[in-house]
Amino acid sequence: TRLRTQAIRRSTRYLTEILRKERRPDDPYEVHPSDHDIFLVMQTRLDVANESVQSLPSWCAPAVKPGTGAMTPTILSRRIAELCARRGLPVMAASSFGLDQIVLLDYVNMHDARHHLRVSGADIPRSFLSPVASCIRQVLTELAGG
Repeated sequence: TRLRTQAIRRSTRYLTEILRKERRPDDPYEVHPSDHDIFLVMQTRLDVANESVQSLPSWCAPAVKPGTGAMTPTILSRRIAELCARRGLPVMAASSFGLDQIVLLDYVNMHDARHHLRVSGADIPRSFLSPVASCIRQVLTELAGG
């Protein structure tokens, strides 16, 4: 278990590094590592709606309002996972950790009303990580109209 957890942490740190290196100034996301290195979080600037945004206090000033034509959460995760699957990469969209696959989950944070993508690392060969990061960036920029 210890060795597997170490492998997950290594892959998450490497994914964080790659995503930051590949990011261009106008890309619609920021990469935020976690202290535990089990997953990283990307804050996006995509227009994503969530029913919980309506119940936020007014001081939160939600950037996304339901009914505005915004896409719904999980579309980003599923599109990235589909692109990765077509390229033979071990990635899935799910709400949990995959251990032997990178797991993606996007959501609107109920505290700040901003869209996030959680990328959970996996115990997989390092050679998969750069292509996965490229797929993540590609879909994010495509959905942002880039």
